[in-house]
Amino acid sequence: MSIPIRAGVVLGVLCVVWTFVMGFTGWYKDPVMLNLFFLVIPLELGIVIWALRKTAAGATWGGQVVNGLVLSLVASVIIFAGSLLFTTVAFPNYFNDIQAVQTEMLKSAGMSEADISRRSRPPRPCRRRSSTPSLASSARSSPASASPRLPARSGARSRRRSAVYSECALRQVK
Repeated sequence: MSIPIRAGVVLGVLCVVWTFVMGFTGWYKDPVMLNLFFLVIPLELGIVIWALRKTAAGATWGGQVVNGLVLSLVASVIIFAGSLLFTTVAFPNYFNDIQAVQTEMLKSAGMSEADISRRSRPPRPCRRRSSTPSLASSARSSPASASPRLPARSGARSRRRSAVYSECALRQVK
C-alpha cells in the first residue's frame, strides 16, 4: 500500500475514532467540551505533513498535489462512512442534542425565546419568481399561433435570474 493511501486510511480511522470518543463520552453535549472536537485539525495537519514529507524525495510538485488529493480522498470516504454510522446508528438523536445545546447556550447568553426560535428555525426555501409567462400560459392565451413564443436568448434573462438568486441568498443571510 502506498504512503498516501496508508496515510489516508490512518487519518480517516483516527478522525472516526475521535468522533466516537466525543459521542460515547457525551462531550458533544457539553458546550465547553464540544470544542475538543477541533483537535482533529492538528491531527489532520500532522498526518498530511508526515505523508507529504515521506513522498517528497521521489515526487514532483504535481506529484505531491496528487499525493495530497489521494490521501484526502481516501480519508474523506472513511470519514463520511463513519459520520453516517455515527449520526444514524450510534447516535440517531445527535442533531437534536446539538440543537438543544445551542439553545441552552443562547439562553445563557441572555437571548430571548423569540430570537432563539427565529434563529434556530430553518430558512424558507427561495422560489424564483418569473416575470415572463410560462410556455403553457402563452400557448393558452393565443390559440391561433402555431407554436408558443419562446423566450429570447439574451444576457438580460441570465442577469435577471442572477439578481433573483442573489436577493434570495441575501434574504437567507439576514
